[in-house]
Parts: sequence; C-alpha cells; structure tokens
Amino acid sequence: MTTAALRQSVLALLAGLGALGWVWTLWSLRRPRRWAPFSATALLAAAVVLALVLLTVPDTSGQVGLAPAVGWAWLVPCVAGVAVTVASWRSRTAPARADLA
Repeated sequence: MTTAALRQSVLALLAGLGALGWVWTLWSLRRPRRWAPFSATALLAAAVVLALVLLTVPDTSGQVGLAPAVGWAWLVPCVAGVAVTVASWRSRTAPARADLA
C-alpha cells in the first residue's frame, strides 16, 4: 500500500467516524438528553483539533502533508458543528414552554 493510499484510507475512516458521531449527536438532541450538549461540545472539540492537525501537519519533506484545500475542507463541517453545539446549549437553558391546548 502506498503512502497516498494509506492517507486516503485514514481520511475516509475519520470522515465516516465523524459522520457517525454527528448522526449520534443529532439523535441525542432530538430526545431531551441531559448529556447531549456535552457530547456535542466534545465532538466539536475533537473535530476542530483534527482539522487543525490535518491543516498543519508537515510531511517528511518538510512541506504540509495535505493540499491546503483538503485541510481547509476539514474545517467546513466544524461550522455546522458550532451551530449545532450553540443550539444545543441554548435549548438546554431555554425555559420550557407549556402547551396551551
């Protein structure tokens, strides 16, 4: 297996795990779970750290290991993660609405 194929496999695995994590977070937010905002925050932190590592990790030649566009593309889902995390904390602190029916 070449280095490029190994990198692609690792990136695909990380993308799949990230997608499963966000699906799990959305599932937990659809039901009123007390731990949902905490898990969303932890997942967002892991995603941001991973994206920054992929953006800045040097290759053996001293150059950045990934193309800058790929590194920046890993930051795009973090924007959605910020929105979901902020919404989860706001919904947790929002007063409960009583049904008027």
